[in-house]
Amino acid sequence: MTDIQLRFLAGTRRGETLGYSEAKVRIGRSRDNELVLAESESPTTSGHHAELVRRDRRWWLTDLESTNGTFVNSVRLVPGKQERLNNGDRLGFGGAPILAVVLSQRTLALPLAALVVIVIALGFFGYRGLRQANEGFRPTVESVSRSVYLIALEQKDERKVVASGFAIGSNGLLATTAHVVEELEKKGAFSTEGQARAIALLTDAGAKAIPILEAYSHPGYEPGNFDNDVALLQVAPGPPLIPLPLAEQSDLAKLGRGVRIAVFGFPAFSTDVARPRARLIEDVLGDVRAGRYLEIGRGIAAGMSGSPIFTQDGIVIGVVVGGDFDAPGGTGSGNWGLSVAALREMLDNR
Repeated sequence: MTDIQLRFLAGTRRGETLGYSEAKVRIGRSRDNELVLAESESPTTSGHHAELVRRDRRWWLTDLESTNGTFVNSVRLVPGKQERLNNGDRLGFGGAPILAVVLSQRTLALPLAALVVIVIALGFFGYRGLRQANEGFRPTVESVSRSVYLIALEQKDERKVVASGFAIGSNGLLATTAHVVEELEKKGAFSTEGQARAIALLTDAGAKAIPILEAYSHPGYEPGNFDNDVALLQVAPGPPLIPLPLAEQSDLAKLGRGVRIAVFGFPAFSTDVARPRARLIEDVLGDVRAGRYLEIGRGIAAGMSGSPIFTQDGIVIGVVVGGDFDAPGGTGSGNWGLSVAALREMLDNR
């Protein structure tokens, strides 16, 4: 039996589990690591990014002074300082969580005396008193927040909230909706002769703007119809963006009513463009129609089009496309998202 297992949470290796019994496991992009993370899996990972060490029947993780940091449950580690790992911890290497920790019984084994103390404590205080509180999406959103941007229009030193977007490529690609691009184009945001320009501002990072250079709407988009209401934005060159992992088709096929989700974006009525701070909305899927349309509740406000819809693993399953309009099939109204399958269609054709 191996001492530690690492299960991939995202990418083409999602669901794959690797086991290690040696006392030291190096992690990074270089091929001499015991665990090699390809650029496609974690594009902001360093060559020798982090190291796992077994000591005193426990596993410890150390950041090897990586460029973009090592994260345990979305908390960045101090370089060189060891962090003890627990069963279920989620590990990120420069980006969103990509690995989950699974510790074997041998690693988790406790002396008999310690087990007796635990049993007595459970009987005295009760299971509920000792169980770790459910933090909901709080740990996840700490990671997601490094990838979500306010899309704004800047004109004559004034900025206006337009929508939300999120990074899906370290090469400067943001995802949003096609109807947002349509609105920006009407304002001349991508024209050299226009007096307005489109900008992106990372949540919780102040008012530093990144110019948006180009926009690409889904080729099947038709104004007034959200069947293919997604788009890609190309921002100006700069530090690599931290992309959010997109759900695979096999993940999307499992979605259904009651699945816990969250949305993270910028309501226009409460967003300060000088200090943009995204809002988190937790909910459950109300419905999934035609395998592509996601009913996401009624907490969505203007400005949140283009926000990511994600699960507790931080995996993006859809994009907010709007609300308070007729739902697919012409029945009822509410807020809806479009599956990331539409974004994948665009990425596959680039």
